[in-house]
Amino acid sequence: FPVTITRRYVTSPNFLLLTLQRYSRKPDGMISKINDSVEGIDAKITISENLIEAPTPLQERQFELTSFVVHEGTLEEGHYTTYRKVGSEWYFFNDSSVQKVSEQEALNNAKNAYIVFYERSPVY
Repeated sequence: FPVTITRRYVTSPNFLLLTLQRYSRKPDGMISKINDSVEGIDAKITISENLIEAPTPLQERQFELTSFVVHEGTLEEGHYTTYRKVGSEWYFFNDSSVQKVSEQEALNNAKNAYIVFYERSPVY
C-alpha cells in the first residue's frame, strides 16, 4: 500500500514506531480489516538526509527491526502476538508461551505486522 510521510524531524529519533493502516472505512460507513501482506518491512532501514529537515545536512541513519505485533482474526475478535529480537535472537510471544524462532521465520511473519518497532543502529 502507499506510504506517506506525515512528520519531519530535525534530528532522527532513537526509536521508530510505525502503526500500519490495517482498517479501512467503506463508502457505506462500515469498517473492515485489511489482511493484505505488507511488503518492505526489512530487517534494516535507512533514513536519508533528504527525508530529514535540518539546517545542516545530517548523516544517513540506519534503523534495525527489533519487534513487531501481529493481529490474527477479525474486527470483532482476534488475538495479538509479538515477535521480539533480543540480542541477535528472535522470539515469538503468544500469551504465556515464548518460543525461539529463526530470523527468517520472524521476517516472514513481519508481512502481517500491525505495529512495527525499529531502533537506531549505533554509529561507529
